[in-house]
Amino acid sequence: MLALADPELDNGPRTEKSTTVRMCAVSREVRPISELIRFVVAPSGEVIVDLKRKLPGRGLWVSASRRAVGGCGSGAASPI
Repeated sequence: MLALADPELDNGPRTEKSTTVRMCAVSREVRPISELIRFVVAPSGEVIVDLKRKLPGRGLWVSASRRAVGGCGSGAASPI
């Protein structure tokens, strides 16, 4: 049996490319990854910036603003 398509559900081809979004760990705002900086922990225990977003492991995403990046080192859980 052929189902009839609901015209309200089909809006045609997408006009905008869907983007990957992540939550900023400081501001808790959901933003596209193009507006965020990724940090990862190296095997030596150092926190390093992953600008190419290619390093292994779970990353921490922070908004690419001076205020958000400056707030990364504050808080009780900041030592790794």
